[in-house]
Amino acid sequence: MNVRKLADSTMAKIGVTCIVGLLVLIPMGKVKSLIQDREFRKDAAVNTVIQQWGGIQSITGPVLAIPVDDTVTEIIDDKKEQHTVRHTVFLFPENLDIRGTMHTQTRNKGIYKTDIYTGKFSLSGYFDPSGISKDSFSNPEILYNKAKLILGLGDTKGLSKGIIASLNGTPVDFTEVTGTSESSIYGISAPLNLDNNNKYDFSLSMELRGGGSISFLPAGKETSVSITSDWTSPNFSGRFLPDERSITGNGFSAKWKIYALSRNFPQTWIDNNPADSFLKASYFGVDFISPVNKYFKLHRAAKYSTLFIFIPFIALFFVEIFTRRRLHPVQYLLVGFAVVLFFLLLLSLSEHLSFTLSYIISSTAAALLIAVYTSLSFKSVKYGAILAAVNAVLYLYLYTALASEDYALLIGSIGLFIILGFVMLLTGRINWFKI
Repeated sequence: MNVRKLADSTMAKIGVTCIVGLLVLIPMGKVKSLIQDREFRKDAAVNTVIQQWGGIQSITGPVLAIPVDDTVTEIIDDKKEQHTVRHTVFLFPENLDIRGTMHTQTRNKGIYKTDIYTGKFSLSGYFDPSGISKDSFSNPEILYNKAKLILGLGDTKGLSKGIIASLNGTPVDFTEVTGTSESSIYGISAPLNLDNNNKYDFSLSMELRGGGSISFLPAGKETSVSITSDWTSPNFSGRFLPDERSITGNGFSAKWKIYALSRNFPQTWIDNNPADSFLKASYFGVDFISPVNKYFKLHRAAKYSTLFIFIPFIALFFVEIFTRRRLHPVQYLLVGFAVVLFFLLLLSLSEHLSFTLSYIISSTAAALLIAVYTSLSFKSVKYGAILAAVNAVLYLYLYTALASEDYALLIGSIGLFIILGFVMLLTGRINWFKI
Protein backbone atom coordinates (compact mmCIF):
# COMPACT_ATOMS: atom_id res chain seq x y z
CA MET A 1 0.00 0.00 0.00
CA ASN A 2 2.79 2.41 0.87
CA VAL A 3 4.57 1.53 -2.36
CA ARG A 4 1.42 2.32 -4.35
CA LYS A 5 0.99 5.65 -2.59
CA LEU A 6 4.61 6.49 -3.25
CA ALA A 7 4.21 5.69 -6.94
CA ASP A 8 1.12 7.91 -7.19
CA SER A 9 2.52 10.82 -5.14
CA THR A 10 3.12 14.12 -6.91
CA MET A 11 6.67 14.56 -5.64
CA ALA A 12 7.64 11.07 -6.74
CA LYS A 13 6.15 11.77 -10.16
CA ILE A 14 8.10 15.00 -10.46
CA GLY A 15 11.29 13.25 -9.38
CA VAL A 16 10.88 10.41 -11.85
CA THR A 17 10.03 12.88 -14.65
CA CYS A 18 13.19 14.86 -13.93
CA ILE A 19 15.25 11.67 -14.01
CA VAL A 20 13.69 10.78 -17.37
CA GLY A 21 14.50 14.28 -18.64
CA LEU A 22 18.11 13.88 -17.57
CA LEU A 23 18.26 10.51 -19.36
CA VAL A 24 16.99 12.16 -22.56
CA LEU A 25 19.83 14.69 -22.30
CA ILE A 26 22.29 11.84 -22.91
CA PRO A 27 21.29 11.23 -26.57
CA MET A 28 20.87 15.00 -26.94
CA GLY A 29 24.52 15.35 -25.97
CA LYS A 30 25.39 12.90 -28.74
CA VAL A 31 23.45 15.06 -31.21
CA LYS A 32 25.40 18.14 -30.07
CA SER A 33 28.66 16.26 -30.66
CA LEU A 34 27.40 15.19 -34.07
CA ILE A 35 26.68 18.83 -34.97
CA GLN A 36 30.25 19.70 -34.07
CA ASP A 37 31.64 16.74 -36.03
CA ARG A 38 29.66 17.68 -39.13
CA GLU A 39 30.85 21.26 -38.83
CA PHE A 40 34.48 20.07 -38.66
CA ARG A 41 33.83 17.90 -41.72
CA LYS A 42 32.38 20.87 -43.58
CA ASP A 43 35.28 23.14 -42.58
CA ALA A 44 37.77 20.49 -43.76
CA ALA A 45 36.00 20.24 -47.13
CA VAL A 46 35.92 24.04 -47.52
CA ASN A 47 39.59 24.42 -46.58
CA THR A 48 40.56 21.69 -49.04
CA VAL A 49 38.83 23.47 -51.92
CA ILE A 50 40.30 26.84 -50.92
CA GLN A 51 43.83 25.42 -50.69
CA GLN A 52 43.51 23.64 -54.01
CA TRP A 53 42.18 26.78 -55.69
CA GLY A 54 44.74 29.24 -54.40
CA GLY A 55 44.69 29.48 -50.61
CA ILE A 56 43.89 32.36 -48.29
CA GLN A 57 45.51 35.33 -49.97
CA SER A 58 47.32 38.40 -48.77
CA ILE A 59 49.28 41.07 -50.63
CA THR A 60 52.39 42.53 -49.00
CA GLY A 61 54.47 45.23 -50.60
CA PRO A 62 56.08 45.39 -53.02
CA VAL A 63 59.36 45.74 -51.14
CA LEU A 64 62.72 46.90 -52.50
CA ALA A 65 65.64 44.81 -51.14
CA ILE A 66 69.14 46.30 -51.65
CA PRO A 67 72.29 44.45 -50.46
CA VAL A 68 74.94 46.42 -48.57
CA ASP A 69 78.49 45.19 -48.04
CA ASP A 70 79.79 46.67 -44.80
CA THR A 71 83.55 46.58 -44.16
CA VAL A 72 84.08 46.12 -40.42
CA THR A 73 87.39 46.59 -38.62
CA GLU A 74 88.06 44.46 -35.53
CA ILE A 75 91.04 44.17 -33.21
CA ILE A 76 92.10 40.56 -32.72
CA ASP A 77 95.26 39.80 -30.73
CA ASP A 78 96.23 43.47 -30.91
CA LYS A 79 95.93 43.38 -34.70
CA LYS A 80 93.42 45.19 -36.84
CA GLU A 81 91.55 42.88 -39.15
CA GLN A 82 88.94 43.82 -41.69
CA HIS A 83 86.17 41.66 -43.01
CA THR A 84 83.03 42.27 -45.03
CA VAL A 85 79.53 41.58 -43.76
CA ARG A 86 76.64 41.57 -46.19
CA HIS A 87 73.36 43.07 -45.02
CA THR A 88 70.12 43.65 -46.84
CA VAL A 89 68.20 46.90 -46.57
CA PHE A 90 64.44 46.60 -47.15
CA LEU A 91 62.39 49.60 -48.23
CA PHE A 92 58.64 49.89 -48.43
CA PRO A 93 57.29 52.29 -51.09
CA GLU A 94 56.70 55.95 -50.38
CA ASN A 95 53.33 55.69 -52.08
CA LEU A 96 51.26 52.56 -52.76
CA ASP A 97 48.00 52.37 -54.67
CA ILE A 98 46.19 49.01 -54.95
CA ARG A 99 43.11 48.48 -57.06
CA GLY A 100 41.29 45.19 -57.38
CA THR A 101 38.23 43.68 -58.99
CA MET A 102 37.14 40.32 -57.59
CA HIS A 103 34.65 37.81 -58.96
CA THR A 104 33.35 34.93 -56.84
CA GLN A 105 32.10 31.49 -57.73
CA THR A 106 30.88 28.41 -55.86
CA ARG A 107 32.51 24.99 -55.96
CA ASN A 108 31.09 21.80 -54.45
CA LYS A 109 32.96 19.10 -52.56
CA GLY A 110 30.50 16.37 -51.68
CA ILE A 111 27.46 18.01 -50.12
CA TYR A 112 29.40 21.10 -49.06
CA LYS A 113 29.67 24.36 -50.99
CA THR A 114 32.72 26.59 -51.00
CA ASP A 115 32.92 30.18 -52.19
CA ILE A 116 36.16 31.10 -53.97
CA TYR A 117 37.30 34.15 -55.92
CA THR A 118 39.48 35.32 -58.78
CA GLY A 119 40.81 38.86 -58.49
CA LYS A 120 42.54 41.16 -60.91
CA PHE A 121 44.87 43.55 -59.06
CA SER A 122 47.01 46.48 -60.10
CA LEU A 123 49.66 48.00 -57.82
CA SER A 124 51.48 51.26 -58.45
CA GLY A 125 53.65 53.73 -56.54
CA TYR A 126 57.30 54.66 -56.10
CA PHE A 127 60.38 53.95 -53.99
CA ASP A 128 62.94 56.42 -52.65
CA PRO A 129 66.26 54.63 -51.89
CA SER A 130 67.78 57.89 -50.64
CA GLY A 131 66.16 56.92 -47.34
CA ILE A 132 68.91 54.35 -46.72
CA SER A 133 70.87 55.53 -43.70
CA LYS A 134 74.62 54.96 -43.95
CA ASP A 135 74.96 55.74 -40.27
CA SER A 136 73.88 52.18 -39.51
CA PHE A 137 77.07 50.83 -41.10
CA SER A 138 80.82 51.27 -40.62
CA ASN A 139 82.03 51.48 -44.22
CA PRO A 140 79.12 50.56 -46.50
CA GLU A 141 79.05 49.76 -50.20
CA ILE A 142 75.49 49.80 -51.54
CA LEU A 143 75.10 47.16 -54.26
CA TYR A 144 72.35 48.69 -56.39
CA ASN A 145 73.09 46.22 -59.19
CA LYS A 146 72.09 43.27 -56.98
CA ALA A 147 68.82 44.66 -55.69
CA LYS A 148 65.55 42.73 -55.72
CA LEU A 149 61.89 43.61 -55.92
CA ILE A 150 59.83 41.42 -53.55
CA LEU A 151 56.08 40.97 -53.66
CA GLY A 152 54.57 39.14 -50.69
CA LEU A 153 51.65 36.79 -51.31
CA GLY A 154 49.61 34.56 -49.04
CA ASP A 155 50.08 31.61 -51.39
CA THR A 156 52.00 31.79 -54.66
CA LYS A 157 49.98 29.01 -56.28
CA GLY A 158 47.11 31.48 -56.46
CA LEU A 159 48.86 33.26 -59.34
CA SER A 160 46.80 32.08 -62.30
CA LYS A 161 48.76 34.16 -64.80
CA GLY A 162 52.16 35.79 -64.99
CA ILE A 163 52.78 39.14 -63.34
CA ILE A 164 53.25 42.11 -65.63
CA ALA A 165 55.58 44.53 -63.85
CA SER A 166 57.84 47.46 -64.60
CA LEU A 167 60.22 49.73 -62.72
CA ASN A 168 60.81 53.19 -64.20
CA GLY A 169 59.33 51.86 -67.42
CA THR A 170 61.70 48.87 -67.59
CA PRO A 171 60.02 45.43 -67.56
CA VAL A 172 60.63 43.36 -64.44
CA ASP A 173 60.59 39.56 -64.46
CA PHE A 174 59.66 37.73 -61.25
CA THR A 175 61.66 34.49 -61.27
CA GLU A 176 62.25 33.46 -57.65
CA VAL A 177 60.29 32.51 -54.55
CA THR A 178 61.29 34.21 -51.31
CA GLY A 179 60.85 32.89 -47.79
CA THR A 180 61.76 33.58 -44.21
CA SER A 181 65.40 32.67 -44.84
CA GLU A 182 65.75 35.70 -47.09
CA SER A 183 63.23 38.08 -45.60
CA SER A 184 60.26 38.12 -43.29
CA ILE A 185 58.00 38.29 -46.34
CA TYR A 186 56.94 35.17 -48.24
CA GLY A 187 56.24 35.62 -51.92
CA ILE A 188 58.11 36.13 -55.18
CA SER A 189 61.06 38.29 -56.18
CA ALA A 190 62.65 39.77 -59.29
CA PRO A 191 66.33 40.71 -59.76
CA LEU A 192 67.04 44.39 -60.46
CA ASN A 193 69.97 46.43 -61.71
CA LEU A 194 69.41 49.88 -60.23
CA ASP A 195 71.36 53.01 -61.11
CA ASN A 196 71.22 54.90 -57.82
CA ASN A 197 68.27 57.12 -58.72
CA ASN A 198 66.34 58.82 -55.98
CA LYS A 199 62.98 57.67 -57.28
CA TYR A 200 61.75 54.45 -58.83
CA ASP A 201 58.19 54.29 -60.13
CA PHE A 202 56.71 50.81 -60.24
CA SER A 203 53.56 49.20 -61.59
CA LEU A 204 52.34 45.60 -61.31
CA SER A 205 49.25 43.79 -62.53
CA MET A 206 48.30 40.21 -61.72
CA GLU A 207 45.42 37.76 -61.47
CA LEU A 208 45.17 36.11 -58.07
CA ARG A 209 42.95 33.22 -57.00
CA GLY A 210 41.95 32.40 -53.45
CA GLY A 211 39.15 31.91 -50.99
CA GLY A 212 38.03 32.79 -47.49
CA SER A 213 39.58 36.25 -47.36
CA ILE A 214 41.93 38.76 -48.96
CA SER A 215 44.14 41.03 -46.87
CA PHE A 216 46.60 43.84 -47.49
CA LEU A 217 49.55 45.34 -45.65
CA PRO A 218 49.69 49.16 -45.56
CA ALA A 219 53.25 49.12 -46.86
CA GLY A 220 53.43 52.66 -48.22
CA LYS A 221 53.91 55.85 -46.29
CA GLU A 222 50.57 56.55 -47.91
CA THR A 223 48.57 53.45 -48.87
CA SER A 224 45.36 53.56 -50.89
CA VAL A 225 43.31 50.41 -51.54
CA SER A 226 40.17 50.21 -53.66
CA ILE A 227 38.28 46.91 -54.03
CA THR A 228 35.09 46.01 -55.90
CA SER A 229 33.44 42.58 -55.96
CA ASP A 230 30.19 40.80 -56.75
CA TRP A 231 30.15 39.31 -53.22
CA THR A 232 27.09 40.59 -51.35
CA SER A 233 27.97 39.83 -47.72
CA PRO A 234 31.53 41.06 -47.02
CA ASN A 235 33.01 41.21 -43.55
CA PHE A 236 35.65 43.92 -43.26
CA SER A 237 38.37 42.68 -40.93
CA GLY A 238 41.83 43.47 -39.66
CA ARG A 239 43.39 46.58 -38.19
CA PHE A 240 41.64 49.13 -40.40
CA LEU A 241 38.05 49.51 -41.55
CA PRO A 242 37.35 51.08 -44.97
CA ASP A 243 36.90 54.85 -45.16
CA GLU A 244 34.20 54.34 -47.77
CA ARG A 245 32.08 51.29 -48.48
CA SER A 246 28.96 50.39 -50.39
CA ILE A 247 27.09 47.07 -50.17
CA THR A 248 24.23 46.30 -52.55
CA GLY A 249 22.47 43.28 -53.94
CA ASN A 250 25.01 43.22 -56.77
CA GLY A 251 28.15 43.26 -54.62
CA PHE A 252 30.30 45.70 -52.68
CA SER A 253 32.98 48.33 -53.08
CA ALA A 254 35.37 49.60 -50.42
CA LYS A 255 38.20 52.12 -50.16
CA TRP A 256 40.95 52.52 -47.56
CA LYS A 257 43.53 55.26 -47.11
CA ILE A 258 46.20 54.59 -44.49
CA TYR A 259 49.27 56.52 -43.44
CA ALA A 260 52.55 55.24 -41.99
CA LEU A 261 51.90 56.76 -38.57
CA SER A 262 48.87 54.50 -38.18
CA ARG A 263 50.87 51.27 -38.34
CA ASN A 264 53.46 49.71 -36.01
CA PHE A 265 56.41 48.86 -38.27
CA PRO A 266 59.13 51.01 -39.92
CA GLN A 267 59.39 52.16 -43.51
CA THR A 268 62.97 50.89 -43.82
CA TRP A 269 64.75 48.13 -41.97
CA ILE A 270 67.95 46.08 -42.10
CA ASP A 271 67.88 42.30 -42.53
CA ASN A 272 64.89 40.73 -40.71
CA ASN A 273 64.32 43.35 -38.04
CA PRO A 274 60.50 43.74 -38.12
CA ALA A 275 58.92 40.90 -36.18
CA ASP A 276 56.32 38.94 -38.10
CA SER A 277 53.84 39.75 -35.33
CA PHE A 278 54.15 43.48 -36.09
CA LEU A 279 53.37 42.90 -39.76
CA LYS A 280 50.50 40.48 -39.07
CA ALA A 281 48.90 42.94 -36.66
CA SER A 282 48.68 45.58 -39.40
CA TYR A 283 46.89 43.63 -42.14
CA PHE A 284 43.36 44.58 -43.15
CA GLY A 285 40.95 43.34 -45.77
CA VAL A 286 37.74 41.46 -46.48
CA ASP A 287 36.42 38.08 -45.36
CA PHE A 288 34.18 36.31 -47.85
CA ILE A 289 31.79 34.83 -45.33
CA SER A 290 28.68 32.92 -46.33
CA PRO A 291 25.61 34.85 -45.12
CA VAL A 292 23.95 31.59 -43.99
CA ASN A 293 25.96 29.69 -41.37
CA LYS A 294 23.73 26.70 -40.75
CA TYR A 295 25.97 25.10 -38.16
CA PHE A 296 26.09 28.28 -36.11
CA LYS A 297 22.29 28.23 -35.99
CA LEU A 298 22.30 24.52 -35.15
CA HIS A 299 24.66 25.12 -32.22
CA ARG A 300 22.41 27.90 -30.97
CA ALA A 301 19.30 25.76 -31.40
CA ALA A 302 20.90 22.90 -29.46
CA LYS A 303 21.42 25.23 -26.49
CA TYR A 304 17.63 25.33 -26.11
CA SER A 305 17.36 21.52 -26.01
CA THR A 306 16.80 21.34 -22.25
CA LEU A 307 13.86 23.72 -22.56
CA PHE A 308 12.44 21.71 -25.46
CA ILE A 309 12.63 18.50 -23.46
CA PHE A 310 11.10 19.72 -20.21
CA ILE A 311 8.33 21.99 -21.57
CA PRO A 312 6.47 19.05 -23.21
CA PHE A 313 7.09 17.08 -20.00
CA ILE A 314 5.47 19.88 -17.99
CA ALA A 315 2.52 19.97 -20.40
CA LEU A 316 2.05 16.20 -20.08
CA PHE A 317 2.36 16.46 -16.31
CA PHE A 318 -0.46 19.01 -16.13
CA VAL A 319 -2.63 16.93 -18.43
CA GLU A 320 -2.11 14.09 -15.97
CA ILE A 321 -3.15 16.32 -13.07
CA PHE A 322 -6.30 17.66 -14.70
CA THR A 323 -7.41 14.34 -16.22
CA ARG A 324 -6.23 12.20 -13.29
CA ARG A 325 -4.77 9.75 -15.77
CA ARG A 326 -1.25 8.48 -15.32
CA LEU A 327 1.52 8.12 -17.84
CA HIS A 328 4.37 5.67 -17.44
CA PRO A 329 7.94 7.05 -17.35
CA VAL A 330 8.59 5.12 -20.56
CA GLN A 331 5.96 7.28 -22.28
CA TYR A 332 7.76 10.42 -21.12
CA LEU A 333 10.99 8.90 -22.40
CA LEU A 334 9.50 8.34 -25.87
CA VAL A 335 8.27 11.94 -26.00
CA GLY A 336 11.79 13.08 -25.07
CA PHE A 337 13.26 10.97 -27.86
CA ALA A 338 10.86 12.66 -30.28
CA VAL A 339 12.32 16.03 -29.22
CA VAL A 340 15.86 14.73 -29.78
CA LEU A 341 14.74 13.48 -33.18
CA PHE A 342 13.74 17.05 -34.08
CA PHE A 343 17.32 18.27 -33.65
CA LEU A 344 18.72 15.27 -35.53
CA LEU A 345 16.31 15.84 -38.42
CA LEU A 346 17.14 19.54 -38.44
CA LEU A 347 20.88 18.73 -38.72
CA SER A 348 20.53 16.16 -41.48
CA LEU A 349 18.00 18.09 -43.57
CA SER A 350 19.80 21.45 -43.30
CA GLU A 351 22.86 19.94 -45.01
CA HIS A 352 20.74 19.48 -48.14
CA LEU A 353 17.94 22.06 -47.87
CA SER A 354 17.66 25.64 -46.68
CA PHE A 355 17.64 26.08 -42.92
CA THR A 356 14.13 27.52 -42.89
CA LEU A 357 12.64 24.66 -44.91
CA SER A 358 14.54 22.11 -42.81
CA TYR A 359 13.23 23.73 -39.65
CA ILE A 360 9.62 23.65 -40.89
CA ILE A 361 9.83 19.98 -41.86
CA SER A 362 11.61 18.90 -38.67
CA SER A 363 9.40 20.84 -36.27
CA THR A 364 6.20 19.72 -38.04
CA ALA A 365 7.28 16.07 -37.97
CA ALA A 366 8.27 16.18 -34.28
CA ALA A 367 5.14 18.10 -33.22
CA LEU A 368 2.83 15.74 -35.10
CA LEU A 369 4.59 12.68 -33.71
CA ILE A 370 4.23 13.94 -30.13
CA ALA A 371 0.61 15.01 -30.73
CA VAL A 372 -0.44 11.63 -32.18
CA TYR A 373 1.32 9.74 -29.42
CA THR A 374 -0.33 11.92 -26.75
CA SER A 375 -3.75 11.32 -28.33
CA LEU A 376 -3.18 7.57 -28.23
CA SER A 377 -1.85 7.66 -24.66
CA PHE A 378 -4.81 9.64 -23.28
CA LYS A 379 -7.27 8.22 -25.83
CA SER A 380 -8.37 11.74 -26.69
CA VAL A 381 -7.59 13.94 -29.71
CA LYS A 382 -8.09 17.00 -27.52
CA TYR A 383 -4.98 16.37 -25.45
CA GLY A 384 -2.98 15.61 -28.55
CA ALA A 385 -4.08 18.99 -29.93
CA ILE A 386 -2.97 20.66 -26.68
CA LEU A 387 0.52 19.17 -27.00
CA ALA A 388 0.58 20.16 -30.69
CA ALA A 389 -0.25 23.75 -29.75
CA VAL A 390 2.40 23.79 -27.01
CA ASN A 391 5.06 22.51 -29.41
CA ALA A 392 3.97 24.90 -32.17
CA VAL A 393 4.44 27.87 -29.84
CA LEU A 394 7.75 26.44 -28.63
CA TYR A 395 9.15 25.90 -32.14
CA LEU A 396 7.98 29.34 -33.27
CA TYR A 397 9.67 30.86 -30.23
CA LEU A 398 12.94 29.07 -31.03
CA TYR A 399 12.89 30.09 -34.69
CA THR A 400 12.30 33.73 -33.71
CA ALA A 401 15.28 33.58 -31.34
CA LEU A 402 17.48 32.01 -34.02
CA ALA A 403 16.45 34.56 -36.66
CA SER A 404 17.13 37.51 -34.33
CA GLU A 405 20.72 36.95 -33.25
CA ASP A 406 21.19 40.43 -31.78
CA TYR A 407 18.01 40.12 -29.71
CA ALA A 408 18.28 36.40 -28.86
CA LEU A 409 18.98 37.03 -25.16
CA LEU A 410 16.07 39.47 -24.87
CA ILE A 411 13.70 37.12 -26.69
CA GLY A 412 14.89 34.19 -24.56
CA SER A 413 14.41 36.08 -21.30
CA ILE A 414 10.93 37.30 -22.24
CA GLY A 415 9.97 33.82 -23.45
CA LEU A 416 11.04 32.17 -20.20
CA PHE A 417 9.20 34.82 -18.19
CA ILE A 418 5.99 34.20 -20.16
CA ILE A 419 6.32 30.42 -19.74
CA LEU A 420 6.89 30.70 -16.01
CA GLY A 421 4.03 33.18 -15.66
CA PHE A 422 1.65 30.87 -17.55
CA VAL A 423 2.61 27.90 -15.37
CA MET A 424 2.11 29.93 -12.20
CA LEU A 425 -1.32 31.16 -13.34
CA LEU A 426 -2.33 27.65 -14.36
CA THR A 427 -1.30 26.13 -11.04
CA GLY A 428 -2.17 29.01 -8.73
CA ARG A 429 -5.35 27.37 -7.39
CA ILE A 430 -4.08 23.81 -7.28
CA ASN A 431 -3.80 22.34 -3.81
CA TRP A 432 -0.64 20.32 -4.23
CA PHE A 433 -1.14 18.58 -0.86
CA LYS A 434 -4.29 16.89 -2.12
CA ILE A 435 -2.87 15.62 -5.40
